[in-house]
Amino acid sequence: MFDPSAGYGAYLLCQWLIEPEGQSQLTQLYREKEFLSTLRHAAIVRFHTTFTDEDHLYFLLDKLDG
Repeated sequence: MFDPSAGYGAYLLCQWLIEPEGQSQLTQLYREKEFLSTLRHAAIVRFHTTFTDEDHLYFLLDKLDG
């Protein structure tokens, strides 16, 4: 589990508004989550976790400067 207090560095929080009838949108975003979680390469931003509230899905990624 991701621990933001562990001092890993800066993060980028990506937010998507989930439409009320957006099941296909959710399916696509969860597919992207699964894909990102398998990638480990210096040239690809690192994915940490997802979380939701009532209206949004969030991806927590490493922040890349530049």
